[in-house]
Amino acid sequence: MDNRGSMLRIFLLTFFGIFTVLAQNAQLSSLVRDETGASIPGTTIRLSHKSTGLHREVQTNEQGLYSIPSLQPGDYDVQAIREGLETSMVQGMKLDTAQQASLDFTLKPVSVA
Repeated sequence: MDNRGSMLRIFLLTFFGIFTVLAQNAQLSSLVRDETGASIPGTTIRLSHKSTGLHREVQTNEQGLYSIPSLQPGDYDVQAIREGLETSMVQGMKLDTAQQASLDFTLKPVSVA
């Protein structure tokens, strides 16, 4: 086999290997709003993989949107955290292989007693 054929074979194996790994990952994204339906920028979305202990955090953008790509399949606890608002938590959010999941949060003002 000539050198170009070997290089092409290595390239194709590498490309399809990377593609296969990426295709197995899940993604979680959506929107954070308040009770009136207004988006909440700057909210921290924190998730923890229940089996591996993996933790990831992102912030919502100016439109209150967030996206967390490249997640291993499994069960996650997900929190939406914003100062002055009650933290919202979803436990046991199941993400499957290659799933594009959506999880909206509606945050309420902190109650003053």
